[in-house]
Amino acid sequence: MILILSGGGKPEETKETDRYFVDLIPKNKKILYIPIAKKTRPFEQCFQWLKSCLSFFGFSNIEMWTDLSEKNIGDLKKFSAIYIGGGNTFSLLDDLRNMDFLNVLKEFIENDGIVYGSSAGAMILGKDISTASYIDKNEVNLKNTAGINLLNDYSIYCHYQEKDDVLIKKLQQKKKLKILALPEGGGIVFKDGQMTNIGEQPLFVFEFNKAKRKIAPKEKI
Repeated sequence: MILILSGGGKPEETKETDRYFVDLIPKNKKILYIPIAKKTRPFEQCFQWLKSCLSFFGFSNIEMWTDLSEKNIGDLKKFSAIYIGGGNTFSLLDDLRNMDFLNVLKEFIENDGIVYGSSAGAMILGKDISTASYIDKNEVNLKNTAGINLLNDYSIYCHYQEKDDVLIKKLQQKKKLKILALPEGGGIVFKDGQMTNIGEQPLFVFEFNKAKRKIAPKEKI
């Protein structure tokens, strides 16, 4: 499996992470786009945005799903990769569970699937989405904040800025989490059990009772 995580940002900020993703996909294959975390914008508008981002690299073979409730692993056979967009992380995880798609997504990943998670889409791949509590409102009253946990027990914090260190440390005191903090423009690839910084920005590792660690571009975590 290959997982690609983006900390979010404008297309010019995420271009290196986007380029890495597109380079993995044969041009005759299709990407599935799941935009359901972004309920503040029409899904079709989200779709046009993603198409404009990836067309910069010469890729346009994308299909969007907004209702996942009747989908199974067989329906994913025509896709070489899945792109999960940003938005509200609590709403996204709640919807994936309620639509019975979370296990389908896990099976796709475990069968050598490629998944790109942007912002909320990245955070659900980590151990716990409590890291979203400082940027997203838990309007769905989600109690179980456990993510898919595919990243060596790390949780993901997106849109990171240095001023967030206080918030991250408070969260660690409460939940004892290992946290990877991605700024906008930050990107990670998880492949063969190893994570590497593939973005243009440094990333930061927070581990309980340890000093913050900086991960430079192209450096392994």
